[in-house]
Amino acid sequence: MFQGVHWLDVLYLLTTAVALAVAYYLGYGDTAVNSRQGLGP
Repeated sequence: MFQGVHWLDVLYLLTTAVALAVAYYLGYGDTAVNSRQGLGP
């Protein structure tokens, strides 16, 4: 469907964007960015 872009890449980007949005919404954005932890399993 997407030429040159694998759907898994799109899914990964969407998941990352949602995770970051939730992190910033909860107020943990800075911590997540600085430590590179707190997001994902």
